[in-house]
Amino acid sequence: MRNKYIIATLLALLASEMPAQRLFVSVTVDNLNSDKMIAVGQKSTSQGFKKLLERALIYQNASYPFSPVDRASAIAAIMTGATPYYNGITGVKWLDTSTLRPASCVAGDNPGNLLSSTFTDELKVGTEGQSLVFSIANHKDAAILSAGHAADAAFWRDEHTHRWKTSNYYSKTGFKWLSAFDALNADEGNFNVTKLALQCIDSHLMGSDANCDILAVHYDADNYENLDRCIGSLISGIETKVGAQNVLFSIVGTQDTDESFSEVYERFRVPSGTFYINRTGNLLNMYLGALYGRNKYIEGYYRNQIFFNKKLIEQRRINKVELRDHCRSFLMDCDGVKDVKTAADVLPPHSGDLVVEIMPGWNLYNEESGERYQQRAGFAPVPIIFYGAGIKPNRVQTPVTVDRVAPTIANTIHIRAPNACGAQPLF
Repeated sequence: MRNKYIIATLLALLASEMPAQRLFVSVTVDNLNSDKMIAVGQKSTSQGFKKLLERALIYQNASYPFSPVDRASAIAAIMTGATPYYNGITGVKWLDTSTLRPASCVAGDNPGNLLSSTFTDELKVGTEGQSLVFSIANHKDAAILSAGHAADAAFWRDEHTHRWKTSNYYSKTGFKWLSAFDALNADEGNFNVTKLALQCIDSHLMGSDANCDILAVHYDADNYENLDRCIGSLISGIETKVGAQNVLFSIVGTQDTDESFSEVYERFRVPSGTFYINRTGNLLNMYLGALYGRNKYIEGYYRNQIFFNKKLIEQRRINKVELRDHCRSFLMDCDGVKDVKTAADVLPPHSGDLVVEIMPGWNLYNEESGERYQQRAGFAPVPIIFYGAGIKPNRVQTPVTVDRVAPTIANTIHIRAPNACGAQPLF
């Protein structure tokens, strides 16, 4: 117990040595790969990756402590410092068991499915609402999950009109400057995100008083050269507006397991294959019909999850533990299956009754919906980068996990860590 107090005291002392920040900028980037970033930065002449490689603290070998990972679950983990079991965000979409259709994790244009606080929420609480919090992303889920519950606004590009929009969950009055920006800026992609971020700082005078403000920005990593220029423009633009001594940046890569290399693996004789979740679900239903009488015991499947027809099981008074055991035994005999988790295991919210883990290199495919993803058990490093006032340049090779970002940010800007965060700060 005494050691815990000593550690807490040391962390407080280290935090007190950091300069007070007027603006914290949290940048997340889809599928940002450490090796590619370093390769581009070493050749670049811009002030993006090159500047970060020279002046930032970079944890090169970061990873996510859960799987599968997509944009939404990654951003939720970064902002909350917690896994999907605690923060509730298992993916961009999940199966709505009432309709048997995929539902957005930010249905209703709000963060209601996010079950824990974010470091942006804790800043709002800690300053009694005085700090400003805005987020900007091309995707709605990225914008809302980055903003959290208490933000002033989240801005994203409407997938149908391609215009920037927000939600009246955050503000009932709207933003006139956003409409004006939309009228003058027709281009899309990361460049537009950068311009909107800089405009948001100007329109709300972010970083202009003693309270620390937070701007969250999300980029797509579809083109590393363009991304390099966008990050360079964002950093230099914000430093010019706020002052380099008053701003701190974090840049974290997300990690998506939806890449598929099955065909390539097969060509080079690497063990691989395709696990058809829809076919397996139908076969499992026939197997249960032989045990309990013909009927539809499997109600649906989504990604690597299988959902029971709970109403039917309840009506027939089928022993649920026995049912799960039968299903697990059946699935474990299927080619490509490494493990099957059930309600007897620790499963996050919105998960199916059966969660199938396929072998590394195998491709999971749903012929009915067209969804696919590949199981990856190997280490896929993403970078965690801190750049700005008070940060000493260094490249850290030691593996770390992304859930440590939120407590590090909280420690740096002198607020409480998010309420579901159990990870230690990186520094």
